[in-house]
Amino acid sequence: MAAIGQTVVKYPLDTKRNLMFRIMKLSSRLSATYAKIYVPRVGIGIPEWRLMAVLGFVGPLPLIRIAEHAAIDRGTITKAAERLRLQGVIDIRPDPKDSRKRIAALTPLGEKLHDRIGEIATARHHKLLEMIPAEEQAEMLEMLDKLDEALEKLDVYVPAELA
Repeated sequence: MAAIGQTVVKYPLDTKRNLMFRIMKLSSRLSATYAKIYVPRVGIGIPEWRLMAVLGFVGPLPLIRIAEHAAIDRGTITKAAERLRLQGVIDIRPDPKDSRKRIAALTPLGEKLHDRIGEIATARHHKLLEMIPAEEQAEMLEMLDKLDEALEKLDVYVPAELA
């Protein structure tokens, strides 16, 4: 065993400079904050909120499209949708164009809950942005768009020697 603070691995990750590690860490911190701030106040978990956020932004959609839009696997979305349906937050009905698909929509109760969570989320969003200069905010959003595009290409990349 190596001494504390010494590494013996061949490819040590600089966890402060590795982009993927940093993004995952930020994502974990955001999730932890959500769990601490929102769950006790509204009783809705992260997958449920992401589903509701998509419906609030886009309107009624097939569950498969919600999963794609929110970047959540289908099983998680299906379970979250069922929990929300049982609470009366969303309505799920067959897609008239394709009976294999189910369309989800916010109910009036869901719209009220969405707006309650959205109000908290918007206030926290603005508070966070206050801490970042406006010109850097625009650059950050541009960089996030570039990262999103790059990840589309990286999704299938495996170094040749590891394939």
